[in-house]
Amino acid sequence: LDCDATREERYVTVQAEKAAWEEELTNWTHEKDAYSLDMIEEQKKEPGNYLHPRQVLRELEKAMPEDVMVSTDIGNINSVANSYLRFEKPRSFFAAMSFG
Repeated sequence: LDCDATREERYVTVQAEKAAWEEELTNWTHEKDAYSLDMIEEQKKEPGNYLHPRQVLRELEKAMPEDVMVSTDIGNINSVANSYLRFEKPRSFFAAMSFG
């Protein structure tokens, strides 16, 4: 097949894109729009520790066992969780996606 001639090149490109996306997710600990930044600053004034949902998802991903199953509610959380959570086994992520 013609595509076999560029297999290694495509593999390297895909790996680089995946690595760049993982780095972006790791550095994207919260939304960066003006409203979210205001809310984060306001939250800092309240007692207790606050984690942004993106931070929670990153920490959840680190703590998940290999055979985990996760279900999300409808809304933005299911699409954001889809970016952060990684699964080793099929049928591990249950989300409403666009059916909400």
